[in-house]
Amino acid sequence: MKNNKVLLLIIHTFLFISTLIVLIYLLFYKKGFRFLRFYTACINLFTGIVSLIFIVDLLIDNNISKFTFKLRYLSACGMLFTIIVVALVGAPNYNHYYDAFIRWNLFFHLINPILSSMSFIFLENYYIINVRDLLLTLIPTLVYMLFYGLSVFYFHYFKDFYRVALGGRYYITPVLGIIALISYFNMGLVVNSLNNKSYIRYIIIE
Repeated sequence: MKNNKVLLLIIHTFLFISTLIVLIYLLFYKKGFRFLRFYTACINLFTGIVSLIFIVDLLIDNNISKFTFKLRYLSACGMLFTIIVVALVGAPNYNHYYDAFIRWNLFFHLINPILSSMSFIFLENYYIINVRDLLLTLIPTLVYMLFYGLSVFYFHYFKDFYRVALGGRYYITPVLGIIALISYFNMGLVVNSLNNKSYIRYIIIE
């Protein structure tokens, strides 16, 4: 793990700084705080904060705590899910599909999600992920689903920008929510499996 320290510091410094730059741009020059209504923006913000915590942990103790590791598990799953959300839901709503991956979207929709998830899977093998941790992966999605449901369908603060109601078919929304949770949980299983295998492989090599 020591051999990966410098590389991990570079990766997480990039994640933190790129997130900070994009957030400042969106906050002051583009959308204001309204950009936080998007799942991709929320999970990128969360990942940027976790990356800063990760950097501090690694510099102070030359290791990361179990708490930080669990936060990284949440952010890695969320960032991987971001790619799926953008590819299947977000990008089709743009004028051109590739518009979802240019300018600031290139970082929030592609580079940072791939970098964050792959780093966790193959380089951040500090602890074994147990079954209870798998349930934690549902928390960010449940919180966002609650936020989306209340702000869009109850308070009508935002329009249905993800079009989950399929043009007014609100009875479909809970079904899509359940599908999203099941998909997210299964993705957490995949990330868990790959990370644990990398952990075991690292122990054997050492």
